[in-house]
Amino acid sequence: MKKVCVALLLQSIITIFFSVTVTAGVEPTDIILSDSENSIYMTSCNLSSITDIAQEPACSSIIYKVNLNNNNKVVFYRDSQLDRVQLSPDSNRLAVIRNYYSKTPELLIIDKKEKKEIAHLKAKIMKYIWSPDSRIILYITGERKKRSRLINSTGVWVYNIEKNEKKMIAEKAQDIFWPTGDDIFIINYEKKYDKNYNISTNYGSYIYNYKTGSINQKGLNGVQFSFDGKYSILYRPEFYDLPDDEGRIRIDFYDLKNKKKILAEQVSSMFQNPVFLSWDSFFFGKDNRVIFWEMPWNTNLRDIKIVDIDNNRVLKTVKGKYKIIGTNSDRSKIVIFSAGKFEAADVP
Repeated sequence: MKKVCVALLLQSIITIFFSVTVTAGVEPTDIILSDSENSIYMTSCNLSSITDIAQEPACSSIIYKVNLNNNNKVVFYRDSQLDRVQLSPDSNRLAVIRNYYSKTPELLIIDKKEKKEIAHLKAKIMKYIWSPDSRIILYITGERKKRSRLINSTGVWVYNIEKNEKKMIAEKAQDIFWPTGDDIFIINYEKKYDKNYNISTNYGSYIYNYKTGSINQKGLNGVQFSFDGKYSILYRPEFYDLPDDEGRIRIDFYDLKNKKKILAEQVSSMFQNPVFLSWDSFFFGKDNRVIFWEMPWNTNLRDIKIVDIDNNRVLKTVKGKYKIIGTNSDRSKIVIFSAGKFEAADVP
């Protein structure tokens, strides 16, 4: 009984923690930075929540373009209830979900130069990403499970913009990843609880080849994957043991080629201080760089670290109260916010 109560208490603490540190509609891996313009694109609601300024009367009805040279913002596009903006990798188009929380949300695809809608999809779209060549939108339909980050998925779809065609390629997924070429990662995982509240995670991920329609590498372990498919990050239920050992590693890295967990000493440079860490504060950048924020105990700081996982070496540390807002298309740059300003930082 004591174990159950402690676990439930920790679940509540973690839920509260994420509710105040994660900005709705923005994830660190979202492509919001246009390299050629040195500008980012965000909805008015997201901009207000990140910068801690009062919400505008037209919250979520505007997409702003913010110039990182001077942090000036201009209205790029205006509509009703806009959420979850992402640039195409070639930076010529932009996608955004309209009426995300309604029964009939629509994914709009906007020509950036003309600033006009060129296509829209009506579906309960929970997540979407662009293909590497910017010609296709890949998305998951379904609905969010109550009090959970997991999705009751109803399918994974590809939409060809030029042909105006869509098709289902998978029955369900929790996440999707399309790094390069034709290989799409269909990411499935779920948490299981036994009667003693012990937790385990089941993985059922695989690779779908868009060109051939074939399914490869069934049973991939991981919730996030590196661009070359060499590494993954595992969801680790054991982080519920947080108070027992504040210095403990709270995620696992996985060697996909050799099908084994990476030992703690192989990534010891990431965990030099007792900090709050969870799997979804990490993501992979270019060249298998691991990018993450850590929150030292008893502070409101969020230091950013960039680590070379192959050589167990910290390449860059940015100390202070920072938020990672997004990336450019190849994750060679991250967008961070601190002291009222956005800036782009290179990934070494």
